Amino acid sequence: MKLHSQIALSIAFLLSSTIAHAQLACVSGKSSHTNMVLQMHNAKSASAITEAIYKQYKLGTSTQAQAGCVGCSASVAKRPDGIAQVASAIEGIPQAPKLLFNPQCLQGSNNFEAEVGQVSCPSGQRSKSTNLCQTEEILNYQNATISSFISCSKKLGLPTISPSVLYGIYSLESGFKPQYSSRRGLGMGQLTNIFVQDAHQKWRGGENLRKMAQSDLQECSAAKILAQKDLKSKPRHSNSCSFIQIGEGMERNILYTMIGLATSWEKDISPKMNSYLTKYANHPSIEEIKSLLMANAYGSGGRAAARALANRLSGLPPEKLLATIKKPISGVPMRGRARTLNGYTLKIATRQKDIASKLKEPLKSAFEKEGAKACITQ
Repeated sequence: MKLHSQIALSIAFLLSSTIAHAQLACVSGKSSHTNMVLQMHNAKSASAITEAIYKQYKLGTSTQAQAGCVGCSASVAKRPDGIAQVASAIEGIPQAPKLLFNPQCLQGSNNFEAEVGQVSCPSGQRSKSTNLCQTEEILNYQNATISSFISCSKKLGLPTISPSVLYGIYSLESGFKPQYSSRRGLGMGQLTNIFVQDAHQKWRGGENLRKMAQSDLQECSAAKILAQKDLKSKPRHSNSCSFIQIGEGMERNILYTMIGLATSWEKDISPKMNSYLTKYANHPSIEEIKSLLMANAYGSGGRAAARALANRLSGLPPEKLLATIKKPISGVPMRGRARTLNGYTLKIATRQKDIASKLKEPLKSAFEKEGAKACITQ
């Protein structure tokens, strides 16, 4: 009992300290439900992965803190960046890389609630009534983690999905809420057990996981730690916090999303489109087509739907293919009904329209015109 009391006091102290500094300004959730806030607090002192990402993106410095300022005017927002650039030039300190997403876009997505349970970690307790507080600090850290792992993937030469489509995936799957858990999926990317197992298959996702584990690139410093750990001991999908808890689980969820998308392109989709990709290699629509096919492989139809789409559409020129893939495409009827091959990306498009209503001007108008491309800073 004495030990339990000490633990309770420690938690109370940490919580009061966190509240005092962050004032628990929840972007979503209730300020009384502080499980994720404590996870973030603990990860900053106990997780080598979190430490590497904080160092890489200089989180907590004046420049990155400004990234979370949603209501600032353009003139106010630019001044600290200019000062930081001058200071860096004088002192020889490199600038932190830009975060991939406009923070306001993450906050807009975060306003949506799914009809699934939320998991408190490390206990793994799941509840539909719990509405965990998520702060700007957590969203900025998610932003940095995604930015870091995409940067690593690109440097290693892995196929990467466009940031705007990736934003659409996370907005649809979880609204950037790492604590969400459905009947089959876990965390930000709602990873299924099949998806996780595929990331460890020797000649599929395992190849890309090993590349990250063996990399000495600065951009891969955080991904390397996680990949090395998982190759030694494969995480179990049944342990929900291993794909949810901030400090390792949320980060693993994001990393496996990257690996799964890259693997789907390399092993499932690209082989069906080799001649097409060679013929139209320099066409400006190819990257968007590639990203939409990768996203479809991520959805409920999985790799089979993505391969069927590639087969169905590869006879069309890029402009027509791109226009066609943005409309409902029916597949071969199964059990008396036709499946929509691109239903997943159509759901993403519908969610994007909803997100626009949550944004403030001038971003709202840009988002309504350009979609999620308006959210990308790089």
